Order: sequence, then structure tokens, then C-alpha cells
Amino acid sequence: MQRHPGTSEAASGRRAAPLAFAPPTPQARPNPSLSIFLGLYLLVLAFFILLVSLSTIEEMKARAVMDSLSATFGKARPSGTSIGPGNGDPALLFERDLTATFASLVHVAEVEIVKPGRIMRARLPLAAVFADGAAELRPALDPLLDRVVAAVSSPPGGLVVSLELALAPAADAAELPAARADGFVREMLARGAPPDRLAIALAPRAEGDVWLTFAIEAPRRSAAGGGRP
Repeated sequence: MQRHPGTSEAASGRRAAPLAFAPPTPQARPNPSLSIFLGLYLLVLAFFILLVSLSTIEEMKARAVMDSLSATFGKARPSGTSIGPGNGDPALLFERDLTATFASLVHVAEVEIVKPGRIMRARLPLAAVFADGAAELRPALDPLLDRVVAAVSSPPGGLVVSLELALAPAADAAELPAARADGFVREMLARGAPPDRLAIALAPRAEGDVWLTFAIEAPRRSAAGGGRP
């Protein structure tokens, strides 16, 4: 077989193209902190499971706590009482109804049950009760005043309810807070509130609010056999 010199030289002159290889993909290494975190999580979970297994849930105490919270915030009644006429605690019923009155008529009012069945306080912004820089009450407050007068004049269940209005005294010698308190009481008297159940006070803690504090007293009962209160 004869070789052609040109062909051999041409073949030897050409170099084979290098093969292209993809670089090796680095493999992801496991994160050591993940296993530590998982171990701590399982340890804490096992600890809480152990606490739950060793603890004893006393249903009566838990129910008493829930009833106390419900009575304090005035949104529910303690278990074991009914709402029918003559049943239940009239003081708690009064608090519930009066709280609903403030919530429906004055949306900016904040009602606080200081002592369940004894003392409740409603806080209203000063600007929502009196006109700016004046002692006159705002006309939009008329429906609330009528309901408050009715609650103080004829509370349910023979209760005795007293109302105290508290305003913050002025920093200077201005007499506006006293004039506002006097005007509020006069307005309540004009609407039929009993004078012996109204009181006014100047409380520095009131600041920019009007405090309406309701003191509730249970009806007095005659002593058994004696007939005396």
C-alpha cells in the first residue's frame, strides 16, 4: 500500500480537538447546625410532654378562674346563674346592661369593672362630652344621659346605684373643670336623677377623660325574725 506524502503530512499536521468536560458539580454538604437544632427541638418537646404527663389539671380551679375573668370584663356571667327574671345576680346583670349601653351609644367609651358587682367606671374622652373650651354638654350625648339617669333612678333588683363624675383640675386657676362638673350634675338633675345619688370630684388622674364611676349596693334585707334592716 502506497502512502502519499502529502496526505500523511496533512494528517499529521491536524491535531485532534480536545474533548470538553463539564466541571464536576460540588455536592452539598449537610449543615451541622441543622442536626443540633433538631436535637434541641426534640429535647424541649420531650421536656414539655413530661411536664404535661406529670401535671394534674384541676377542673374546678380552672372553671373558677374563667368565671372570675368573665365577670370582671362583663361579657359573660358566671356559670350556674341564669338570666331569667328574679334569677342570677342583679348587680352583674346591671353591669352587663350598662356596659352594653356605653358600647352602643358612645363607641369611644372604655368601661372598667373595678370590683365585680360593686364598682364600675366608664371613661369618656373630654372632647366627646363637652364642647371645646366650654362647659356645655354635647347634644349627641343626650341618649346616653337618659339611659344613665334611668339606671341610677330605678336600677333593677332593688339595687342602690350612685354616680360620681370626676374631671381633672386645670393646671392654672381656670374654673372650667368645676363649671363643667356643675353643669353635668345640673343636667342630670333636670332629667330626673335623684340628687342624693350624684357626686362630683376633681381627680388629677383623670387627665383628658371624664370618669363616670358607678357604685352598686345590694338591697338591704331584714334580719330573720327581727324585722329590722
